[in-house]
Amino acid sequence: MNLRRNRALAGASIFAFSIFSLASNAAAQQAPAIGDGPAPSTRAAEGSDIIVTAQRREERLQDVPIAITAISGDGLETAGIQSTKDLTQVAPSLNFTQSSFSPQPTIRGIGTRGVSAGDESIVPVYIDGVYQPFLGSIAIDFNNVERVEVLKGPQSALLGRNSTGGAINIITFEPNATPRFKASASYGSFGEVVLKTFANGGNDFFAANFAVLYSDDNGYLTDLNGGPKRGDSHSFAIRPKFRFNLSDAVSLTLAANHVEHRDTLATSSQPIDGNTSAR
Repeated sequence: MNLRRNRALAGASIFAFSIFSLASNAAAQQAPAIGDGPAPSTRAAEGSDIIVTAQRREERLQDVPIAITAISGDGLETAGIQSTKDLTQVAPSLNFTQSSFSPQPTIRGIGTRGVSAGDESIVPVYIDGVYQPFLGSIAIDFNNVERVEVLKGPQSALLGRNSTGGAINIITFEPNATPRFKASASYGSFGEVVLKTFANGGNDFFAANFAVLYSDDNGYLTDLNGGPKRGDSHSFAIRPKFRFNLSDAVSLTLAANHVEHRDTLATSSQPIDGNTSAR
C-alpha cells in the first residue's frame, strides 16, 4: 500500500515538474532578450527604431554589431545628465575620473593615465564626427544634443587612432525649417547658476540653430588657510550651426564651437600654514 502511494506521489511530482518546465520554456521564448544594448529608458517604443551612426552611417541600433549604449537628448534630460562626466550613470562600464585639470574616461577599465598637454585619451570624444584631441575639451556640458552613443571595445577600424578602449559620439541637432526655441535656468547650492538656450529655424533652402550655455559655481571647498571657497567653476559655450540645402541630394553644413572654462579644482588641495614636505 505504501509502495503504491509512493509511486502515485512520484508520478504526480514528475507531471507537475513537466508542466512547470513547459510553462517556463514558453515564457522564456516569449520574453525579449536583454543584452548589452541601451538602458531600458533609451529603448524605442514598439513599432519604432533607434537610429545610430556608430559605423559612420545611419543604421538601426539592433543591426549594429557593436556593444553600444544610445541615449536620446530627452533621455539625458530625464536622467539629469548634464555633461559627459554624468554619462557613467546611464552607460555601464564607462567611468570618468578627474586628475589635475583633465578628465580621464575609461571603458571596461581601459584608459590612459597621462594628463599633460600633449596626451590624448584612448576613449576619444567626437562631436558630429569631429575628433576632440585636447584632453580638457572632452568634459562637455550638454545643450543642443540629439543623442549620445557610447561605443564599447576597440573602434580603431572605424574611428582611427586613440580609440582602443571605445569612443563617445555626441550628435547635435541638425538645422531644419521647423521653428524651435528652448530655454532653461537653474539655481543651486553655493551660488550655482546654469543658463541654457537653443533656437532653430529657417526654410527649405537655409536653416540655422544656435546653442548658448553659461554656468557659474562659487565653489564648495573650504580653504583651511582662511581664504575664500575653492573649487569654483565657470563655463561659457556657444555653438552655431548652418545648413544649406543645395539640391535634393546635396547639402552643406557649417558649424563652429567656442568653449571657455575655468575652475580651481586642480589647486584646491593646500597644506595648512604652508607645511609642505619640502619645508
